Amino acid sequence: PFHDGMTVHAAWRKHSGVASVFARYQLLACLDCAVGDDETLAEAAFGYAIPLEDLLAELNGLMGC
Repeated sequence: PFHDGMTVHAAWRKHSGVASVFARYQLLACLDCAVGDDETLAEAAFGYAIPLEDLLAELNGLMGC
C-alpha cells in the first residue's frame, strides 16, 4: 500500500492510476520534479496543504486497500 514515507516518484511508479489522483490534487508537476526522488507523500501533502489522510485513502483505493 501507499504510505506517508513513500517518495512521490515511488508512488508514481507503483500504479498507473496515480496520475489521476495527483491531477485532482494539482500534483502533476511532481512527476518531473527532481525533489520527487526524496520528497515523501507526507512532505508533498504538507507543502501543498493537502490532507494526507485523504491523499493516502485515494491512492490506496487504487490498490483495493
